[in-house]
Amino acid sequence: MLMAEMSTAVKNQLPIKIFLLRNDALAEVLFEQRDLGNPAYGCELGGIDYAQVATACGAQGFHCAASGEIVQAVQATLSSAGPALLEARVDAEEPPSMPHQLKV
Repeated sequence: MLMAEMSTAVKNQLPIKIFLLRNDALAEVLFEQRDLGNPAYGCELGGIDYAQVATACGAQGFHCAASGEIVQAVQATLSSAGPALLEARVDAEEPPSMPHQLKV
């Protein structure tokens, strides 16, 4: 979702909920570079506070940085009347998993 869509959602009070996994990196590209034997280059992103961007657009923004906070943060996001964004910090070094590898 772009800022234009966020501001449109705010203007029209659409109850859109956005769940953003923030790792401050282009992690997929990072793992591809490593798999090819290349050094990581150009994969780090700046520290954008996406919840604050959502708030600046007029939506509600929430943060979650630890696994113990996730339930409360998801509940707060889902109970928001209008548009809301939950920014959850995740580890960029966590390798990607294929769906069949996930434990349910």
